[in-house]
Amino acid sequence: MYAFLALEKSLVYFPTSLKSNKVVLQKILRMNYVKMYEKDKDLLEDVMVENQQAIEMAEAYSSILSGMMDAFASVISNNLNMVMKFLTSVTIILALPKMVASFFGRT
Repeated sequence: MYAFLALEKSLVYFPTSLKSNKVVLQKILRMNYVKMYEKDKDLLEDVMVENQQAIEMAEAYSSILSGMMDAFASVISNNLNMVMKFLTSVTIILALPKMVASFFGRT
């Protein structure tokens, strides 16, 4: 679980940084900061497409990981419920003789 939490934490940073890169790439393409030839513009557009795909992949993996963590949490909760039922049953079974003894015991 701790490994999943660490992985989810790092997956939060990926889309954020990729979205920042997207803004920078769009500004480079729109403004004429750097002299670019037609091939350079094509390459920059390819980089922008790859960056968008990376954003979508990071978000998809983040949602998959979130779903897996929810499933593991449900399994752990279910196991805890079963243990608590068992311990409650044992407590009731052990409490019955003590209750009978307390009714008929001396003071």
